[in-house]
Amino acid sequence: CEPSSSSTASFSLKEFSFAHDRIRETASGLISDQQELDKFRLLIGNALVECAQDDGEAWMFFVGVHHLNLVPKHFFTNDEKKLRMASLNFESADESLTKAAFETAAKFAEKGIAYLPESCWEGPHRDLAYSLHAVAAEAQR
Repeated sequence: CEPSSSSTASFSLKEFSFAHDRIRETASGLISDQQELDKFRLLIGNALVECAQDDGEAWMFFVGVHHLNLVPKHFFTNDEKKLRMASLNFESADESLTKAAFETAAKFAEKGIAYLPESCWEGPHRDLAYSLHAVAAEAQR
């Protein structure tokens, strides 16, 4: 999978490949500017989600959504991006439930709920809102 070049980060994804969590943590620690680190996480997260959707690699999807969830909410500036985050978190939460990873499912659902618009129960996103809340409730049983 080749990542798209739609990122605004000042570095290329091809420069980074992490074989272990400690290596990733060390590499992230080398980026001292928090905004650059957030851009890096956004780049990595989007690339992993895109690759996972192209290649069917479930682990990439979960790791990608996790990276996106580390990015502050204000980076997702419009409703379309916020709804995408809600949807990605729903997919992750729902899949986590099928694996009996209840705590993980609850965290993804909580993140997804936070991205829903205030009017989610009245508009076209009612199904997504219901699904996220249902998964959150199921995960906390």
